[in-house]
Amino acid sequence: MGKITVKHYLNTNLKPYIINGDRYFSIYALVTANRQNTKVKSKAFNEYYTENDFAEITNSDNKECIKIIENEAIIITNVANMLITEFNDFDTTLFAAIYNYYQSIFILELDLDSFENRWAGESLTVNLYERDKNKAGINIDLFFNEPFSLNENQSKGMSLFSWYSSIVQTELERFLIENNCLYDVKRTIEILNRIIFYKSFEKLNWIFRGGRKFEGLVEKYCNIFDFTDEHTRPYYKELSI
Repeated sequence: MGKITVKHYLNTNLKPYIINGDRYFSIYALVTANRQNTKVKSKAFNEYYTENDFAEITNSDNKECIKIIENEAIIITNVANMLITEFNDFDTTLFAAIYNYYQSIFILELDLDSFENRWAGESLTVNLYERDKNKAGINIDLFFNEPFSLNENQSKGMSLFSWYSSIVQTELERFLIENNCLYDVKRTIEILNRIIFYKSFEKLNWIFRGGRKFEGLVEKYCNIFDFTDEHTRPYYKELSI
């Protein structure tokens, strides 16, 4: 897998907003992966900024903003890595579409319920919400409902944008260790990330089919949008008892 790079920049190629004679632009991130480039509008800096504003934001002495930039770069890298790992490709259109909506899809909206006897002809018992029904011996609902997890949205939990951040991934590792995860912790995190990644397509399917903008994307990846369970199956199976 090639290196993924992320570089934030002020997109002065777009038509500016003029306020009191000053020109304001949006901040974007240039993403390079698998020798392909795409740009996405920053979700961490979602207002409009002058060139002076951007210079202050990216000043190495501005520790708070630099940390925000680095955190978003990690989120972008994690999502891009997920696409490349699962699909053996970096589809820039799919990546941009996913990233655009990850801030509005929340963890508690995803259906991560029991997979007991979901597939005919195969004995499979796994429920991530009951300790005795998954190999890791965890109740992931406890993590989803921690004050930390509910900080972003009290009823829906954290967004998927937050889920793939280094902060949440570190907190997830802490949770698994403190709750005596019985399976390899790193692998359990990988499995959870992939289940959540594929489950997000159930929400994206509803969003994308609501207009004509993403018709080509839905058609191209119909086997994912329409058969999400088949893609999560190997990961649920690995944690089955």
